[in-house]
Amino acid sequence: MSALDVMYANPSRFETFFDVARKLPHIREANMLSIDPKTCNARLILDPVTNDRRMKVMDDVRDIVLDPLHDDSGVPYAQFRLPHSFNIPSAFVKYIGTFIVCLIQGPSQHNTTLTIPQQENMATLASQQQSATLSDRGIGIWLTQLPRYAEVVSLTDDAYEDNLVRKREISDPPPLVYRDWQELVHPLGGTYFYNSRKNTYTLTNLRNSRSLQTLDGFVNASRATAKEDAWTLVVQPMVFMGKERFQYYYVVPGSRIIAWLEDLDGYILFRACVKPSEWRHKRLELEAQYWKHFEYFPHDLRMSRSEVRCIRGELVCYLAEATTLRQSTAASIFWTLDEMNQIVGQLAYVEEITENDLVPETGVVSCCRIMYMLRHHQYLHRHNQPEARLIRTHTVREKHRKFKLLHFMGNAAATMFCMPITIARVKSTSVDGIINGVEVQSFINDFGSQTRNQITLAGISMALDIAILAIPWCRLYFCGHNNTPLRREDEIFGLCGLLSAKEDGDASGYYKHTDLFLRIEVSKSD
Repeated sequence: MSALDVMYANPSRFETFFDVARKLPHIREANMLSIDPKTCNARLILDPVTNDRRMKVMDDVRDIVLDPLHDDSGVPYAQFRLPHSFNIPSAFVKYIGTFIVCLIQGPSQHNTTLTIPQQENMATLASQQQSATLSDRGIGIWLTQLPRYAEVVSLTDDAYEDNLVRKREISDPPPLVYRDWQELVHPLGGTYFYNSRKNTYTLTNLRNSRSLQTLDGFVNASRATAKEDAWTLVVQPMVFMGKERFQYYYVVPGSRIIAWLEDLDGYILFRACVKPSEWRHKRLELEAQYWKHFEYFPHDLRMSRSEVRCIRGELVCYLAEATTLRQSTAASIFWTLDEMNQIVGQLAYVEEITENDLVPETGVVSCCRIMYMLRHHQYLHRHNQPEARLIRTHTVREKHRKFKLLHFMGNAAATMFCMPITIARVKSTSVDGIINGVEVQSFINDFGSQTRNQITLAGISMALDIAILAIPWCRLYFCGHNNTPLRREDEIFGLCGLLSAKEDGDASGYYKHTDLFLRIEVSKSD
């Protein structure tokens, strides 16, 4: 029986597992990941780079080096074997499983007593733990849910301000590297981080060592579950319901699509179109998100001149349609023909600045933005969906009025009290189809100017009406054949008819009621 078996059989004779492991001939503190049994977390160490205290992770564990000339009286590290009666707590599966893998790796001349079924069981337990971590902490997202290029950098409490520029300091500073993460600068000025060893991007601030530690743990678990080294992983940490979660998605360069490791409810992603049930239809939007990814992270995309030429040809096709057809679908992508011509000219310039048949990052960002717009447009207009109907100008139509008397009384009340909006104008206006942003602005301006004019006219007429009705010695006459004076109810009826004709735009009714005029008789007091 080996020394470790004795320890497990008689736990009272030993303090802890790691205290005994430190005394073994070929195992040192640097070869182990110490776990606090109370908190189930790794113990704190001093970071050699930042000099900050942090929890030890598996990347800090060094490989075990075996000295062949060492005395064999000790227990070699390869003779580790678990008794069948020993049960490992689930919280320690990930750490102890990795520790066992470190123990059994070594020169081939040493034989291990750990059987193959036991190794497979430990690997299965570690894989299940990684899958549980991914399902519990991973949240699938897509590109348009990411923040724009970079998040605000939050400085630590011990950060200091340094405005000093040393003499003769002209050197080009090297790129910032945080462990395996390199900080990159976007052509538009933002920053993001890339891990070339794990093929992973993130927009989060990695200047905090704690964020880096938890991020690496999730990336390792996700990569172990995916088992796709060619796929690119994008991770964005977040705090959800008081717990740290990780938003993520995978980019598949060979298929030009994004993917996830579990089923994703894409209602928000696909809701811009009606009933996107077919996979061929939904794939267009996923390809659009693929191009949006490289607009955000253009670091590793290699685009040739021929690809730019294909994008330019596809855009020229839309331009030709917009030139020959007034109500074209191209207007829902771009604003005007002049701007479309400018974009085509920009693509031609991108072709000119290519070096060795490769487009620089500035050109990659422009091309990917255009490709996202084109693929998203194709997704919206698939199978002649209602989104494809383009109305070049807004449609203003009158709705059918069922209760004309109530409508008349409402208009009279709105005019009498001079409300800030014209209710009839709002209720009779509807917009149909996809409209242009410029046309929306012109419609709003036109609606606002007409509303102000109507409010001003209503205020003036209301002031005159109130002034007339307030004079006790004024009498209102109807200009007819007999010039007989009107009764009080006739006066109110004539006034309401005048206001209603003015509000509804009825020219004949308005002029008929304006046939009223005032004959003022100054009655002499008795």
